[in-house]
Amino acid sequence: MQETKITLDKTYDLRFDFNTLALYEEITGKSILITIQTGDLGFFTVRNLIWAALVEQFNDNDRELSPKTTGDLIQDHWVQGGKTFKDLTILVLSAIRASGLIAKKTEEKNPAGKSKRKSKNTSKDTSD
Repeated sequence: MQETKITLDKTYDLRFDFNTLALYEEITGKSILITIQTGDLGFFTVRNLIWAALVEQFNDNDRELSPKTTGDLIQDHWVQGGKTFKDLTILVLSAIRASGLIAKKTEEKNPAGKSKRKSKNTSKDTSD
């Protein structure tokens, strides 16, 4: 599994293993497969995916990592650091793909690199 890093109050491994994705599904009631397939990656989803990935690594004696504190960390260190939500979404998707658990949809290509399309052959053979 390839590692992806995210820097908030410190640098964390943004790792999406089987248990992380199951935890995300448990707390949100949403299937990660449907989330990825539909592109439903709003603030709620991205925050909760990051929370699920970091909750085991978070070590702050003063507080527990909750979805809300995850959002606070994102706001204080990601957004205030000049990075955008789009940047964050790309990082999360990259980390999920790096897990190898969810296959990236690939388009079938022919040797010329163009998408294969089935064409309707409307010509009829009129020879005897």
